[in-house]
Amino acid sequence: MRAIDIATSRVVVVSPEQSLRAAALLLEQHMAGCLVVVRANEPNLLPIGIITDRDISRLAVAEAADAGSTRVGSVMSCPPVLCSHDATLTEIVDIMHGSGLRRLPVADPAGRLVGIVTADDALVALTQLLQQLTEVLVVEPSLKDRLVAMQSVREAGDSGSP
Repeated sequence: MRAIDIATSRVVVVSPEQSLRAAALLLEQHMAGCLVVVRANEPNLLPIGIITDRDISRLAVAEAADAGSTRVGSVMSCPPVLCSHDATLTEIVDIMHGSGLRRLPVADPAGRLVGIVTADDALVALTQLLQQLTEVLVVEPSLKDRLVAMQSVREAGDSGSP
């Protein structure tokens, strides 16, 4: 499985000029956990940062930032850690594990945003792979069953000898 196969193609984006309040409303409206920051009015969605619901909560509450006047660009994480569209599940997990991130924007070879893959997406993909492996193991007779069958054939052949 590749990143493009498991990623969510519907990514909510925000411009760096928007306020934290506008970003929080986007998160709420789309029931999302993060926003990928892209430059406004550019036809190509090139990720320049990322901001999460946790970032906004921390800034607005713990640090008492003014959500109406603080701009996303001043607090976003940048540059964003990106995932190649053809990254394998193992590579995705390695990136997440090494960076401590739970969400990775997915970029095509030109660096354009084509999706986002989350830790939940990776877990679902891994679960599907394990389910496929389980089906193979259930369908294939166990080694013990094969040995018993071979022993039965052998014994039937021995009893038929003169």
